[in-house]
Amino acid sequence: LPPRTPVRLTLWSSLDAGTFPGPPPPTWQTFEVPLVAFKEVEPLWSPRDLQEVRFRFDRTPRGGLLVDQVGFRP
Repeated sequence: LPPRTPVRLTLWSSLDAGTFPGPPPPTWQTFEVPLVAFKEVEPLWSPRDLQEVRFRFDRTPRGGLLVDQVGFRP
């Protein structure tokens, strides 16, 4: 996943710093991974073979993560 997009909550960044001390609040982002991407890596793979989905976030410094509405669509 790409790094979180910096967010400015007011017109002036100096006002953000005074109004919202500490780290910026979370911002929701949508990520879609087409299943065809898996087939490109492994041609014999079929979506019908999918039994489990795991998320592993171990390539960036420790931090927080909010995950919501994970699903599949045709």
